[in-house]
Amino acid sequence: MISPEFFKLHENNVDLLLTIEPVADIVKEEHLLMALAASPYEKFKPSAVGLAEAVKRFAKQMKNEEKTGDDNKPVIIAQRLDAVISIELDKEKMTAFANATAAWGGNRLDEDTVKEALSSAGVTYGIRINNIVALISTLNKAQPGKVIRAPVAKGLAAKNGTDTRFERLVETLKERIRKPKKLQGGKVDMRDLGALISVSKGKPLMRKHPHTLGEDGFKVTGDVIAHKEGKPLEFDVGKNTEISSKNPNYLVATQTGIPIEIDRGMIVDDVLMIPNVDVGFGHVDFDGSILIKGNICEGMKVRASGDINVGGIVESADVEAGGDLIIEKGVIGHHTDDGDHYSCHLTAHGSIEGVFAQYTKITCNGTLHFNHQLIHCDVTCFDKVEVFDAGGRKGSILGGTVRALKGVTAVNVGADAGTRTEIKMLGDLAAKYLERKVLLQEVEDEEQKLLEIGQAAAKVDQLPDSDKKTTLIHRLSLSKQHEETRIQDVKQRIETIETYIEDYLTQARLTCQGHLYSGVVFSLDEHSLTVERERQAAFVALLDNKLQISPIN
Repeated sequence: MISPEFFKLHENNVDLLLTIEPVADIVKEEHLLMALAASPYEKFKPSAVGLAEAVKRFAKQMKNEEKTGDDNKPVIIAQRLDAVISIELDKEKMTAFANATAAWGGNRLDEDTVKEALSSAGVTYGIRINNIVALISTLNKAQPGKVIRAPVAKGLAAKNGTDTRFERLVETLKERIRKPKKLQGGKVDMRDLGALISVSKGKPLMRKHPHTLGEDGFKVTGDVIAHKEGKPLEFDVGKNTEISSKNPNYLVATQTGIPIEIDRGMIVDDVLMIPNVDVGFGHVDFDGSILIKGNICEGMKVRASGDINVGGIVESADVEAGGDLIIEKGVIGHHTDDGDHYSCHLTAHGSIEGVFAQYTKITCNGTLHFNHQLIHCDVTCFDKVEVFDAGGRKGSILGGTVRALKGVTAVNVGADAGTRTEIKMLGDLAAKYLERKVLLQEVEDEEQKLLEIGQAAAKVDQLPDSDKKTTLIHRLSLSKQHEETRIQDVKQRIETIETYIEDYLTQARLTCQGHLYSGVVFSLDEHSLTVERERQAAFVALLDNKLQISPIN
């Protein structure tokens, strides 16, 4: 059929020529490919155009048709091609990929060729020699024309520094209520919360972990990625504490008392011990922390500048803490016809911890956490509200209104009977959106001014040299610097607002680990949603500018 003698390599050492000689049978493309595979040129890349032309020429010869001048010329049937490599960078220029094609009988890929391609693409950093060696080995064993893509250089991400971190070394009263004594069989005794928390003089209270500076990163092109340094922060040395003379990274107590955590520091508060607050003891107003071993009885008022810890119950009383308020048993109020219609009031400038509360008006700046129930209460919390026990099996919000800034989490919300339960998110989302809109317009206006300054500078540049021209150029330069600084400042404010909005929408949601019953009304800004049917393990949040109920994954 097709003799190997029909093939001849062109003097350019690339093109494989096929001479059209007389043959006895019809020649098809597959016959040519079989002949090529049986020849010394089996690894050359077949030419689709050449194959079609050769078949046409052989057919013309068999029909004894008149030949033209081109019919006597050999046909380029295949080509010897070297391995080919191109370098592709990702969008961030943090990874360089090699796209390599195995040779068609030509020169195989080698390390120098890869490095030359990297250099031409501007890749100078993070070159992975092991990856290059593996790519070359795999490609040179592959079938001709095989395409392989592999990373051959990796950048180094910038390592931002960390701010000074403060580690509390002692428990505070709020942990005590969450750690009841464990009994056999996995049960707990809610009445036995262990010994009262106190510290003695010299006790280490908090440890400071110094800030770190961080390190620059590099793109594969060698460009530096600047890092952000961590912020150095110092202890806030609170009442009855001091920085240790032995190690400045430790804060220690200077007297015995109750430990209270503050931002970047601790307070050791004076403690007033009271068995019960009742008619016989009278109202309490104390500058410091109060430990009440028993109850706060009906009609009584208790005020403290520090923390208040109640070992028993609070019943229809008025309690206000300058710090945290911890109630180890329960809070019992009832509906009244007077004032705000609640017989019991709890206020804390810190957090509130408890087991259950009913018919109580509650206000706190920190976290509100109850282990079991929040029933028909009016809550305003400028942090997050949590109603669940340590195991996450119990914890219900039933009736009333709960307002929170950073979200509400409970096991169950509402009831089978469809009791109206209102969950409202606090915050100024609408104001933030409006502020961002105003600032975006301000950036647009400032950029227009910058454009006009540039146009004015171009006109001044065409004026003949003079003192007046020099003065104008100087003034325009100052104006340009002013506008650029202004734009940068406004963009920074926009970035801060967008971060706030993103963080707010991530937190401002109702998360229900168990049952979310019908009758629950969730509102955020001008949006409102009423739960129409019972859901299980779901959360309610503002997604795509619409309140939606979604399953918890």
